Amino acid sequence: MTKAVKEGVTYMPTIKAVLFDLDNTLLDRKATFLRYCDHLITFLFPPQLTQAERMEIRDFLVKADNNGYRNREDLYDRFIALYNLPCPPDFLQAEWTALVSRESVPMPGLYECLETLSARYPLGIITNGSGSTQNAKIDALGIRHYFRTIRISGDCGIEKPDARIFWQACEDLHVLPCETIFVGDHWGNDIAGASDAGLRAVYLHPSENPSGVYATIKSLHALQL
Repeated sequence: MTKAVKEGVTYMPTIKAVLFDLDNTLLDRKATFLRYCDHLITFLFPPQLTQAERMEIRDFLVKADNNGYRNREDLYDRFIALYNLPCPPDFLQAEWTALVSRESVPMPGLYECLETLSARYPLGIITNGSGSTQNAKIDALGIRHYFRTIRISGDCGIEKPDARIFWQACEDLHVLPCETIFVGDHWGNDIAGASDAGLRAVYLHPSENPSGVYATIKSLHALQL
C-alpha cells in the first residue's frame, strides 16, 4: 500500500474514497456468462440436443471467452464457424448486451457492502469494456446511485492498467491516489495497475494471495474499512 512521508515520518494516509472494478468484483460475470451460454444454446441449437452436447458447447464458450479477456470478434467468429451458425457476430454481441441488461448476477455481499461503504466514503467504478455493455450491467444490478464516478474504458479511451484512468477517477472524487482504495479481481489490470498508479489495492480472490504483498479478501463480505 502507498505510504507518504511528512517531516521524516512514514505514515499511511487516511482512506477517503473507494473505487471498484466491475466484472467479477461487483458483477458475478462467470455466473452471468453461463446464463448467456445457456440462452444461446436454447436459441440457436435444436431442442433434441443431449445434455452432453449442451455441456460441450457450453464448455467451448467458457474456455474461448477466457473470462472476458478474449477478443469478442474472435470469440464470435470461432463459435459461428465451429457450429456453422446462421447468424452474424453482431447478433451474438447484441444478445450478450440484452442478456446482461436483464440477468446480471451480483457478487455475494454486493448490496450490503455498497450500502455500508457509501455511508462513509464516495465510491466509484473503473472498468474496461464498451460503454453500452458495462452500463447495461450496472443498471441491471441497480447500483448506479451508489457511485459518484464511473469510468469505462470504451467511453474515455483509456483502459486499465493505464495509470491515467485511475487518476481521472480520483480527480472526479477530489481525492489523492494514496487516499484511495481500489478493489479488483485481475492481478495485472486491477491490482498492479492500481498500485502502480499510487492507489491502495485490495485483491478480491477466492484463494489466498500468493505474493502476500497486497491486502486480499475472498468476498465483498470481508471488505471492512
